[in-house]
Amino acid sequence: MIFHETERLYLRRLEKRDLPRVTELIGDWVIVQWLTHVPYPYSLKDAEEFYEKVAVDYTHNVPGYFVMASKTDNLLMGAVGLHPAYGSKPKTDEIEVGYWLGKKFWGKGFMTEAVKAVVSIAFQRPLIQRMTSTTDPANQASQNILRKNGFDYLGLFPRPTTDIVLRGSDTVTRWELHRTKHEKGLVTCPASM
Repeated sequence: MIFHETERLYLRRLEKRDLPRVTELIGDWVIVQWLTHVPYPYSLKDAEEFYEKVAVDYTHNVPGYFVMASKTDNLLMGAVGLHPAYGSKPKTDEIEVGYWLGKKFWGKGFMTEAVKAVVSIAFQRPLIQRMTSTTDPANQASQNILRKNGFDYLGLFPRPTTDIVLRGSDTVTRWELHRTKHEKGLVTCPASM
């Protein structure tokens, strides 16, 4: 099922046939080193367990995980996920965005294009007033994606204790985007950036 289309991408549901490709792409240390909740090495069994979790969201018509697939061949390139913001008191008006992209697709603007679309999808949910994201301070590429999509830098914060896998720095950069900024069109980002 395709949830959304951009100029070059389908944003669709994760399918069982994608799992070997997920394992291949996300199993690369260059990718997984930036991901908080992903084990390494990443196995097909890990992908199958993750699939079972996201499949529940799809059955409730509240997609929280969007596979990025090229319109030319519909092959999985990466993904963008939405989940409740982490913290001691989760807020119903806030959602966090995270993402990953296979290395061979870096530097072509695919993730900026996908995040832009998922931000719009998230703000279609009436309760959501604020989107957040965190990055490792060394992950400049991810920070650029957020910046290009209108997210504001909030600063360095201690890494949340909810992080299952602790990698990299013991701090994270935090970013936010408010609904009002998004709706006023203050976010300008060419789709191909």
